[in-house]
Amino acid sequence: MERLRYRQKQDLVTYSLSTKLFNQYDLKIYDLVPLRSVFVLYTDKGEKILKKIKYDENRITFIEESLNYISKTFDRVMRFYKNKKGDIYTFWEGQCYCIMDVLEGKECQFSNPLELSITSRSLGELHKSSLGFTNYCKEKGSSELVNLNSNVGKTIEDFKKSLSNTKEFKRRVSNLKYKNEFDNIFMSNVDKHLYQMEKSIEILEHSDFNLLVKEEDKVVICHKDLAYHNIMIKDDQAYFIDFDYSMIDLRVVDLCNLINKAIKSFVFDYARAEDVLYDYKSENFLETNEIGVLYGLLYFPEDFYSITNNYYNKVKRWEEGVFIEKMKKKCEYFHYREEFLNSFKNKISCG
Repeated sequence: MERLRYRQKQDLVTYSLSTKLFNQYDLKIYDLVPLRSVFVLYTDKGEKILKKIKYDENRITFIEESLNYISKTFDRVMRFYKNKKGDIYTFWEGQCYCIMDVLEGKECQFSNPLELSITSRSLGELHKSSLGFTNYCKEKGSSELVNLNSNVGKTIEDFKKSLSNTKEFKRRVSNLKYKNEFDNIFMSNVDKHLYQMEKSIEILEHSDFNLLVKEEDKVVICHKDLAYHNIMIKDDQAYFIDFDYSMIDLRVVDLCNLINKAIKSFVFDYARAEDVLYDYKSENFLETNEIGVLYGLLYFPEDFYSITNNYYNKVKRWEEGVFIEKMKKKCEYFHYREEFLNSFKNKISCG
């Protein structure tokens, strides 16, 4: 745990905290406390979150526009606190900051079936509230905003790129005269994960993926980072925060994201994925061909690719021990994940 805290401190020390920054807001700051990679502000207007953001103005505008659109019919999402100029972002000493209202509640526990059910239903509501966003943007002359923040139809090519990258990692590591512990774990597990990548692409290419991307009611604003700490539970309802990775995409992409994160708490029990789909469908319909695409998405070993890409392409600045710990954990549940995928396939075949 100490190493995990250290990683977060690396982010926090890059903040340029100053009264001149806070003076740009109509707030009196009484105190501030670090929390993960943000600061909680105690102010005369209640608790707020100060966050340093690393994306450009286009992304900021997209997130603001999408949240405003969603909030018209679904108000359980994060809200920005605007500065004195009326902007949701503030530039200070070469960095960009935003302040958000704190959403009260407790972090979702995926190991709690009731909270997972609440989250699944709420995700259905969230997606439904974002329908029509693409046309809304185009009608107001913001087509470029959609184009730059849409991943619709790109998943198969993304997976092919990840497959190619992984093969390159394997080639590079194979040529190393001296391999470290991470390298050895990678080489012992890479082939079976390469197979899953290839299989995932094959499933998607033979599915209705290319038909779904043309159907407007299947395309939504996807959160894309449905981790437990981005979902707050209060009064039997789920609230969604941190839309940093949100994109316009097929709704099953978000369902895949939620299922992948949730089933780890249940040793990849297929019944839990079935529960997620059942609860989601209580608020938002799903068609049979969407389940086939979801199967292809789930087949891709995202966890394995993510950790290896972070390591070999130096995306993350984690300590070596953290990488090894994560890699071991992800490889240890390969068998359980394989059983889950077989159960999913059998259910599709029967259903």
